[in-house]
Amino acid sequence: MKCTICGEDKELRLGFCFDCAEAQSIIGEGVDMDDKGLGGGKLKAQEATGRLKMLIKKGWHSTPTN
Repeated sequence: MKCTICGEDKELRLGFCFDCAEAQSIIGEGVDMDDKGLGGGKLKAQEATGRLKMLIKKGWHSTPTN
């Protein structure tokens, strides 16, 4: 099945692939899917920059569009 966010053909969780579900959790809640925040601890990322740092640490990066 294809992820409803990224369109990749991956194993899904409620219509989303794990990568997109993880990103959504970080963006929305400030914690990853394991309820871990900044530095892998319990401290939620409150600021957008903290959430961006968490996404980058998880392997997210900008992709050039052509």
